[in-house]
Amino acid sequence: MYSDEFVFADSKTNIFFYFTGDKLLRLAILIPAKKVTSTSKSLSEKYGASCSSSGQESFNNVDTKPNAKAFIKWDNDSVI
Repeated sequence: MYSDEFVFADSKTNIFFYFTGDKLLRLAILIPAKKVTSTSKSLSEKYGASCSSSGQESFNNVDTKPNAKAFIKWDNDSVI
């Protein structure tokens, strides 16, 4: 299930809900590109250093290729 009306960091963005049976498994917010750096900094301040992430090539692709994705994980991979 998803919604494209969710407001995050003063911008409308997509939000996804993942369920297992009738229980919420994960909530995913697609962070607007202009807010990635500040959001990443805030998450590092809250959870400490990231524990894993996509490789550098994936991050480079985000800037140059449509629909490319990259991730950074914090808090023992529970915050992605």
